[in-house]
Amino acid sequence: MNDLIKQQLFDDCREILKTEAGKRVFGRIFYVAGLNNSAGWPGSEVAAYAAGKHDMGLALANTLREVNAYAVADCEAAYADFIRKYERSDDDGGDGNDDL
Repeated sequence: MNDLIKQQLFDDCREILKTEAGKRVFGRIFYVAGLNNSAGWPGSEVAAYAAGKHDMGLALANTLREVNAYAVADCEAAYADFIRKYERSDDDGGDGNDDL
């Protein structure tokens, strides 16, 4: 990737990371990709699928780390907070707009 393309990609990531929505979306991608999973998967097809998802998540995470060393942790935290908020609203019959 040439330097101009890389710089534009980094600038785009910085813009996305300025929003809570952007952090949540990246956090969801990392969750789906199994970024923090280390367990093996039975069966070659399942293992290949899981490895592919993990590799894509890792590639995105590495790009974000070049932009901001704390970006991945911030995104994962934003997604976790989002999930907790809505899980709590399901538990108490609320609408998810409770103050934390």
